[in-house]
Amino acid sequence: NGDPSNDSLVDSSPESFHGGDIKGVQDRLPYLKELGVTTLWVSPLFSMRQIPFQGYGAFHGYWVNDLKKAESRFGTMEDVASLVATAHSQDMRVFLDMVLNHVDYDAPLVKERPHWFHKRGGIEDWSDPEELIFGDVHGLPDLAQEKSEVYDYLLEASKLWIDTTALDGFRLDAVKHISQSFWASYNQALRARYGRQFGLLGEVFDGSPAVLQNYMARGKFNSVFDFPLYYSVIDSVCRGGHLGKVASALASETLYGDAMRLVTFVDNHDLPRLRTICSTEPKFERALALWLTSRGVPSITYGTEVGLEGAREPHNRGVMQFAPTSGTTRNIRELLRLRKAHPSMAKG
Repeated sequence: NGDPSNDSLVDSSPESFHGGDIKGVQDRLPYLKELGVTTLWVSPLFSMRQIPFQGYGAFHGYWVNDLKKAESRFGTMEDVASLVATAHSQDMRVFLDMVLNHVDYDAPLVKERPHWFHKRGGIEDWSDPEELIFGDVHGLPDLAQEKSEVYDYLLEASKLWIDTTALDGFRLDAVKHISQSFWASYNQALRARYGRQFGLLGEVFDGSPAVLQNYMARGKFNSVFDFPLYYSVIDSVCRGGHLGKVASALASETLYGDAMRLVTFVDNHDLPRLRTICSTEPKFERALALWLTSRGVPSITYGTEVGLEGAREPHNRGVMQFAPTSGTTRNIRELLRLRKAHPSMAKG
């Protein structure tokens, strides 16, 4: 909480806003640098829903009201630009979580541009590719990206954030819920304007290496999250499964062309915390070691280094605890140091 003047704590529930802001993240860059972080992925910073919806809080940022404005609780676009500039001065990059599939349940666009939405109802069959793209995810108004004016609006908003703040990349949300043709066009447009170094990291929530490869190739992403490796580590190390599952996930890397582009993880804001799944200390530390010595680019979710727990939302998205350095913090720092010093630790 770097700027108390933008606080608006309604209550102390886990689903409420708790004061954290862009200035606070900037203040903690030395902490992240010391841990070994080289790129920071921040959750959505757009103007968002203010109050809970049907009992669920809006604190996570994925219920966007206005894609072209910053959420005042977090700060301003100028604050984001300051964060990015400070990160750059410390040889770190910053990615913003970009939400292009949907808006808040009653965002202004729903009334102002009703023809911008699919209005097919909620997704009932999550294995139906048409429903995935045209249906509402948990009832959220689903944007019709195939319409030129919607596409133009989304691309325009994306460029606004990059041009204003000098961001280094986007983490692109809900990739499977938008057509591949949109992603190919959108990603190529950003790449043409900002260069190949601009990061385009897709969240393809799927455990199949073949599916990930398909999205990387057809959607023109720089990278996607390695869900297959995640599931194999959790099943084998935390749940007592056979380590052959990890071997199988790693053996599939020939599908990707360059598996080093994959972003690996063992904690994720949409899934139960690793410390909760790996219920004993040896299993927890073993999962971290296996992950941080595998190929790819490791993504550390905030609080993994201090053992934050939580099975379901909102508890798996709990308040960060900047505790005194723990054994896990030291282990992660050392594994990242070894990874940087010895290519075999990162490339096999």
